[in-house]
Amino acid sequence: QVPFKDMDTNSNVYPIVGQPLPLDWQISDPVTEKTDQEHVQGRRKWYGDTPLSTANGHFVMQGACDPSETNVSSLTYLPGCTDASNDISTGGTMRPSNLTEIIHRKASDLVPTMKALYEYNQDVRDIGIYFANKGVGAAVNFPHYELVGQNNYSSVGCEWMKEPNPYNTSRPIGSQQEIDQCYPEGQVLSAREYNPNVRAWYRDQALQPEKILTEGPFLAAWLDNTWIMSSGRAVYDRLTNELVGCILVGVSIDFLDEIMQDSRITENSGVSIVRWDLAGSVVASSARSTAEANRVPKITELGLGFTNESYSSLFNLVDYESKWIPVEVQKAYGNYISRADGFVVAAY
Repeated sequence: QVPFKDMDTNSNVYPIVGQPLPLDWQISDPVTEKTDQEHVQGRRKWYGDTPLSTANGHFVMQGACDPSETNVSSLTYLPGCTDASNDISTGGTMRPSNLTEIIHRKASDLVPTMKALYEYNQDVRDIGIYFANKGVGAAVNFPHYELVGQNNYSSVGCEWMKEPNPYNTSRPIGSQQEIDQCYPEGQVLSAREYNPNVRAWYRDQALQPEKILTEGPFLAAWLDNTWIMSSGRAVYDRLTNELVGCILVGVSIDFLDEIMQDSRITENSGVSIVRWDLAGSVVASSARSTAEANRVPKITELGLGFTNESYSSLFNLVDYESKWIPVEVQKAYGNYISRADGFVVAAY
């Protein structure tokens, strides 16, 4: 117990123990068209036809599935699923772990804070905390929605765990035993085999824990044909220096298509949002449909007035690794002009 009392009862009721988190397929009180605005502030369409609820968050562990489901097209179906697949006390049957039950218990206490952040920040699609769990992985996510079990994602492996621990360089981030729990690089997996340790965004956060990293656009592993941007950072234990997990805030970008179209100066002009990287990765553009995309294009591929040379010139216009003055940077971009493909390009 913590050393302070509840102001109403004058008794020590803390910490408040939350109700056990359901698994993704154990959904209740789903959001409907009528309750969309009340519960998700108009965000219901971001989740497609997937059942969604804000009554609670949900817990994710590898192999969780509905044992009563026999329809192979169902979101919750997994071949060979049994009650043992969902046994929190063992960590299930796909990747058992004696830590899963402890994580599940403590994760429920995080949901009230996650719910408040979700309701306040109405651009957020979901908030998740993804645990290392000794290489096995586990997660708590808000809001609660069913994973699209037929979705696939590719593993980047866990060889990155051999890198020196950022807070204790005398040892690696993870042990060989933890690395062996991960799927090898290049293996294609279903959403119900989800292990955050083998995701590129998770690796990048774990290797740079002092930074808040923005990743994407990339296809969400849990929802069908959904492109997102994410922001987050890694969490290391202050006492043991072990990697606890990573925080990820996901933002859907499909809605940006309409904004890009409405922002055009004329019918023959174009507007794009570009990720600030060497490739010039396009986040959204009036020249393409995000919903129909199967990859992230470069701005030089859209025929909107950028060549490789002109984008490189723009990218190197300011050295952000050195000290920079906002007014001077704004002026530099304001003076930037490029011409190609019948377009005149301005930057902001």
